Amino acid sequence: MHTAKIDSPEKWDIFPYVSWNRDIEAGQNNSSVGTETFWQSGYGQKLSATLNPDFGQIESDELVVNFSAIETFSTEKRPFFNDNQSIFDVEGPEDLNIVYTPRIGGKSYYDKSYKNELDSAVKYTMNQPDFDVGLISAFESSTVQNKGRDFFVLRGQYALGVNKIGVSLNRVDTPSINRVATVASSDLHYAVSEDTSLNFGVIRTESEVDDVLLRDSGWWVTGSSDINEQHSHEFKYFVYGDDLELNDLGYVKRINLKQFEYGYQYKIPNVSIEQIRDITFSLDSEFKTNVQGEKLPTEIKGSVEVVTNTEFEYEVELKYTSSGFDDLTTRGNHSIWFPSANKITLNLSSPEYFWGKYEAEIEVGGEGWGGQFYNFEASIIHQFSENINLGVAVSQYNSDSWIDWDEDNIINEYNFTEQGIEFSLNYQIDDTQELRLKFEPLIGKANGIGHYSVKSDGLAEYQDTIDDFAFSESAFQLRYKYALSKLTALYLSYAFAVDSLACLLGSLSAGKTYSL
Repeated sequence: MHTAKIDSPEKWDIFPYVSWNRDIEAGQNNSSVGTETFWQSGYGQKLSATLNPDFGQIESDELVVNFSAIETFSTEKRPFFNDNQSIFDVEGPEDLNIVYTPRIGGKSYYDKSYKNELDSAVKYTMNQPDFDVGLISAFESSTVQNKGRDFFVLRGQYALGVNKIGVSLNRVDTPSINRVATVASSDLHYAVSEDTSLNFGVIRTESEVDDVLLRDSGWWVTGSSDINEQHSHEFKYFVYGDDLELNDLGYVKRINLKQFEYGYQYKIPNVSIEQIRDITFSLDSEFKTNVQGEKLPTEIKGSVEVVTNTEFEYEVELKYTSSGFDDLTTRGNHSIWFPSANKITLNLSSPEYFWGKYEAEIEVGGEGWGGQFYNFEASIIHQFSENINLGVAVSQYNSDSWIDWDEDNIINEYNFTEQGIEFSLNYQIDDTQELRLKFEPLIGKANGIGHYSVKSDGLAEYQDTIDDFAFSESAFQLRYKYALSKLTALYLSYAFAVDSLACLLGSLSAGKTYSL
């Protein structure tokens, strides 16, 4: 009689680390000891935990100077939050994300002065054939000025054949402003057929600040249908309430919106035309209003994309935006009425050559009160050798009717220019050593046109002249990695960022510099 020995599939991985940081500007040193622990049962259960994490080896985010009312969306780069994260990925229209992990250990959306580091976090998931369960709990460190935030996420989903229904519950406690926020949502994925599917979502938010309670809700239905290889349809219809607040942990581009979107795509593969392989025609439209019933601009755009036999990609897009109210710029005050505008976009993308690839995009069109703008971006990635990779990207934006919010119902109009360049270098020195460098300066200047007051009918009344201003930002990151073994590495990182805003009174030298 023979017996078979079955090894336990259980697995533990523990990664302790030591970090030392020097803040040159503040003249302060900081050292810490931490660890990351990963456990998996082999039967669908996974547990990960981090204590005093140090993410200094992570590549920095792109440098963005954002004057708009829409928050900049950043991609999560920290391995702990990217690992085994798919169960928490619940998305809706307007880039809605129920769980947007860059908020954990980052800035607070509702308390602009808040900034604390991540102290510890735990993530648990269980994946079974018919159901999945996930839990995230994270805690930020406390300082003399602020007590850290606490995050709690619970997610469960159940499979009904190819269909799936899910429920999420998030809670965030922000002691610095005495705020407690809860988000509950439910979503359903329904497969009508192999080619057609529908998605439904309902969300409810509740926040309490100093015993003042605020509640609101939203819902969406989206669908897609690929009739065959050539034809595809997609639609979205959603309603987000005016007080829908999920940005304690989630993200949404904008709320106070009732919107319908429809998109159609027609692809002609294997075109029998010299040098052309595929042609794709696309048509997209957006019809929207807000909870107050104001007519927001309708958007209709069409594009043609051509792919050659040599893998070059060319795209031309035409976009029409109707006249209507802009209810975002003034941050909830009187909405502004803007005239209709057109925009044309040209895109070019090269194939992957042995030395690298390049891309370029240019946009030209109308903006503001009958003004014109252009935006140009180009990048090239050059592979000098198997070990050296250099990337360069440049951009320039100019508008002769750029609108910026001042306060309340006051806005300013400028002739605005912004220029940026980015250098990145990856050098694989040998099997154990790697060097990464990234440098990104960004400058801009705004020549004042006028100072306006927005009236209740949406029209802007000229008040006075407005001063010019200029700004500059730069970010630098240098990272060296030395692998002591497959699981052990030494990281040396150096990073700095500089930003300034100068008000110009006749000339730059006469201006006063403020910290952003």
